[in-house]
Amino acid sequence: MANLFTKVNLPSDISVANYKHSFFFIGSCFSNSIGNIFTNSKLQTLINPFGVLFNPISVLNAVENIISKKVYSEKDLFLNNEGVWISFDHSSQFSALTSNEALSNINKSVRNAHSFLLNTDYIFITLGTAWVYENNSTGGIVANCHRFPQKKFNKRILSVDEVYKSLAKIVELVKRKKKSVEIVFTLSPVRHIKDGVIENARSKAILLTAIHQLCDTGFAKYFPSFEIMTDELRDYRYYKSDLLHPSDLAVDIIYEKLASVFFDNHTKEYIYEHKKLNNLLNHRPVFSESGAHKKTLLKITQMEEEITRKYFGK
Repeated sequence: MANLFTKVNLPSDISVANYKHSFFFIGSCFSNSIGNIFTNSKLQTLINPFGVLFNPISVLNAVENIISKKVYSEKDLFLNNEGVWISFDHSSQFSALTSNEALSNINKSVRNAHSFLLNTDYIFITLGTAWVYENNSTGGIVANCHRFPQKKFNKRILSVDEVYKSLAKIVELVKRKKKSVEIVFTLSPVRHIKDGVIENARSKAILLTAIHQLCDTGFAKYFPSFEIMTDELRDYRYYKSDLLHPSDLAVDIIYEKLASVFFDNHTKEYIYEHKKLNNLLNHRPVFSESGAHKKTLLKITQMEEEITRKYFGK
């Protein structure tokens, strides 16, 4: 029978992980997609403590500020025309109607990320685009324009060298704090068509070239999420209705391929048992006081206790 798709070879050089390890995800929205599956599998996971970050310079800025445990103050915020306080280092999820609320959320997230990042076992970095927006007032590259007028920014594309240097700096910073940490880069399969079809292709090519230049040094690994999406899943049915973002099915397929080479067998069993547990937790009873639902609740408790005893000896 003829092959109906091009098979992507999976990497064999990524260190095998287990359920006791911790996993830090940072970068584009695809980091959220895969990271959420880790979280639902009850693995120690922290995802995008600055919100979604699309370009490598913003990822570097976030890592630098997390490691230095930067304390943000009102001078780091901006008030937009709608009376909302925003940070150009963060996504809109950290915006607030008062500067105190915005700073409280931002600084709490930095503190939590600092302790997690310095002790994590694996860092997954997903890059989305090489197109950046420079703030005309400060000259700095912003993580999010927050709907400020276009005239306040200069849009340009990063060079391969700029991307490479930013990624190398990230590796240097985290390896200095924990030499044994495994760093895995991925290229987001999300199509940034707002930049243009050709412009998106240029951007992905720049990111991919820089990533592999770094991985060739041996200090980081690469997982082919982008290639799986664009070659094995080369069909618009694997995209959401916007035809830009991978569908839930596509994300699940990419995750399963990652899990097949990334987790040891004991961890795969651990994840499978939590999947069964989550199916029960997601069950919505017709009558919450019914005898059947009470039996389900008892079964959930027993399963949780059994998983804890089996894998953590408690």
